[in-house]
Amino acid sequence: MREHPWGAGGMGGGEGEDIMTGTQVEAPIRAEEHLFWTTKEEQVLRERYQSGGAIECSSELPNRTILSIYAHAAKIGLKTSARKPPYKSSEHIDQAIRVTYQSTPKKGDIEALASRIMRPRWWVSRRAWQLGLVVPRFKEEPWSDVELELLDRHAHKNPEVIKLIFKKNGYERTATAIVNKRKRLELGLKLNPDPDHLTARQVAGLMGVDSGTVKRWIELEGLPAVRQGTKRTPQQGGDLWRINVRKLRLWIGSHAVQVDLRKVDRFWFIDLMANR
Repeated sequence: MREHPWGAGGMGGGEGEDIMTGTQVEAPIRAEEHLFWTTKEEQVLRERYQSGGAIECSSELPNRTILSIYAHAAKIGLKTSARKPPYKSSEHIDQAIRVTYQSTPKKGDIEALASRIMRPRWWVSRRAWQLGLVVPRFKEEPWSDVELELLDRHAHKNPEVIKLIFKKNGYERTATAIVNKRKRLELGLKLNPDPDHLTARQVAGLMGVDSGTVKRWIELEGLPAVRQGTKRTPQQGGDLWRINVRKLRLWIGSHAVQVDLRKVDRFWFIDLMANR
């Protein structure tokens, strides 16, 4: 059987083990070390790619990986009539999958494995299932104080919008993760079963300030609020404040200097002050 030109999992020069055969091979130079395609290399693609595909071209392009051949052929508009060979497993591939799945993989480890054994991510998952391996559940990364502050400020907005706000600030959270976190923290108007009252967090989001500002309004500026009587521990932030919407409107009317109209949710604020 002809050894594939990518050698030991596409790694750099020197000897290594081909993970698909278990044999020691002389690995070629990585494609990354030869970034620009020469006229001669492109000529090989144009002559052989259509009929033979990437596998056929690889024998003439020893310094190019199969994946780089596919990518460059697509870039210059070449198509092939050759069918991709079906993905096959081997003892060494199965062992690599077992080792990764049984070692409590972290996020990104399965993708790295797929790249190493040159198989698609979906194929690795399916093969792991066939081997009776449990698909790992990756624990969500802890939320930072900055992320919680962002969620506080924008909790009333659409989760997809919040996701974009997080990304703009350098944080990656899915819309689902945002919805779940918002629900656990009891944020957002849609989660409020009592339309006549708001929590301090909800007021903060609608007024465009942080929770600490609302707490200061309650303790120092006379914003009427009562405790809800929940059993939240100090580690969870303590009992929640409950603020009557009508009293909030009256308080705003006599404390206009505290309100930054550039930050408030304008539609909610207009409805509130119009007593609608």
